[in-house]
Amino acid sequence: MPDRTFDPRLTEVRALLAQNRLSEAREICLQIRSPDTLEAEALDLLGAIEGRQGNLAAAEGCFRRGLTLAPEHADLHFGLGKALQEQGRFTEAAASYEAAIRLRPDDALLYQGLGNALLAQGHVDDAVSAYRRSITLDPHLASAHA
Repeated sequence: MPDRTFDPRLTEVRALLAQNRLSEAREICLQIRSPDTLEAEALDLLGAIEGRQGNLAAAEGCFRRGLTLAPEHADLHFGLGKALQEQGRFTEAAASYEAAIRLRPDDALLYQGLGNALLAQGHVDDAVSAYRRSITLDPHLASAHA
């Protein structure tokens, strides 16, 4: 049986993102519609594209739609957290980062995002704890040391 979650178009989208060819990557994402796990992955990438283009409400919508298809997708929770944080919605962002952490507790980047959202809310002690966890998981994550 073929892997229903793999589509070579997703590999192409990732390569285009790395080259900052956002319009081309966006067009490919918009063509991917099924199965649900594949569409959720495409929505995650599309959300990242929209966010990089400054379309934060559209990015949020992509991540939320993806989560209706794949609620256990940590990257969708992380992307939603980033989109919310960039909109100044720090409490919601922290909740999204926490959801991602529950799914992938050994990811330093998730704790860094949580720390940023907590710090923006003035929860300094909690932010420091999140940053410490991030550094423990990945001592080379430079932005957690800032």
